[in-house]
Amino acid sequence: MLRDYPLDEPALRAAMIARCAPPDRFYAYVDTLFAAQEKWVMAKDYREALARLVKIGGMSKDEFDNCLKNTALENKIVEGRLVASKELDVNSTPTFFINGTKFAGAPTVEEFDKALSGVAAKS
Repeated sequence: MLRDYPLDEPALRAAMIARCAPPDRFYAYVDTLFAAQEKWVMAKDYREALARLVKIGGMSKDEFDNCLKNTALENKIVEGRLVASKELDVNSTPTFFINGTKFAGAPTVEEFDKALSGVAAKS
């Protein structure tokens, strides 16, 4: 499961857009947003850059605009970030949890393999 942890305004808006995508397209949107992150984060107008990017994925301008006006969604994402910070001690991205074990930063393949092998052994 992916939890949003936006560090700034552009990241919050991108998280909202991914959450507005149809459920079966959520991860495709996330993958696209991460792959093109340098382009939209550094754009003069990050909202316009995001709008162009998600148009390729089938989100209309009206859907995009309505998504970014969704204060309930915005509040849910911000509240989730606060919970992660306060209750789970998340203070950086990426952060992974495998069976309650926290991995901050970018764990190596070997560390993931070891953690996942432990999960498989308990099954």
